[in-house]
Amino acid sequence: MLATDSVFYTDSNGKEMLKRVRDYRPTWELDNSEPASGNYYPITSKIAIRDEVQGIEVAVLNDRAQGGSSLNDGEIEIMIHKNCLHDDGFGVGESLNETAFDKGLVIRGSHFLTVGNINDQNGNSISAIAKDIAQKKLLDSWTFVTPLEDSADEYKSKYIMEYSGLRKALPKNVQILTLEPWKDSTFLLRLEHLFDYDEDSVLSQSALVNLTDLFTGFEIVSLEETTLGANQWLKDSDRLKFKTNSTLEQLFYEDYNTNIEYATVVKKAWIEGSKTKPQPTLKDNLDELEISLNPSDIRTFIIGIKRF
Repeated sequence: MLATDSVFYTDSNGKEMLKRVRDYRPTWELDNSEPASGNYYPITSKIAIRDEVQGIEVAVLNDRAQGGSSLNDGEIEIMIHKNCLHDDGFGVGESLNETAFDKGLVIRGSHFLTVGNINDQNGNSISAIAKDIAQKKLLDSWTFVTPLEDSADEYKSKYIMEYSGLRKALPKNVQILTLEPWKDSTFLLRLEHLFDYDEDSVLSQSALVNLTDLFTGFEIVSLEETTLGANQWLKDSDRLKFKTNSTLEQLFYEDYNTNIEYATVVKKAWIEGSKTKPQPTLKDNLDELEISLNPSDIRTFIIGIKRF
């Protein structure tokens, strides 16, 4: 059995993995009267448990939003569907018994189980494998079928069967998140770094993308970065920065050091396991259309194009 020490991980809207500790909240002392529902979290793409000593991670990838938890060490459970024949007493005032044509709803979906090493020096960590599965299976291309009068060989001779919009491959840890027409011969381009800073020893490094001669149908003649929503130039953005008094580590020492048992859980889950984000190692070279992406980055640009 995996020694997970009450810790498991769920994704935050499919973007990053958040650490969860059973019967615990990082900024206030939890009195959990609902040990099951109080430890359930939404998962939209992944839930995982890790044995740090053995260096093993077990993860389940789902293709639709569900609830998940690890109510016991070494276990993962996912609520695929909830059905109550009686009112649960939480204010709804009726049973949760959804039907279609007087029959219970049919729940469909896919789950992918991955097991492997947390870190791998060759870029084959379990996180890298899970990302690859998500790209190929959960975000698979759509298939459309239509009747043909010609044979398959005749059809292939008349039409182009393969097309790539890229002249060269992107780095393995980068994807084009958005490419859509904007206005006046411009496009909206979003680039995303697929990995968080501590997911993979190789693929969690900063990446450099050269946009020169990247696309097959056009060349980029101008480039201007915007905010994530593409509604403001980044150079004109002045974001509000909140001033905080404490970090999670400081809260532990200030507020939770009176209860020995509780403090042990906090220290084990948050203090000793905390990691420091590395400083960026790559820089932009906009004159050469080189864009740097740090782990978890999503950068948005308005690009001017010239069609071939």
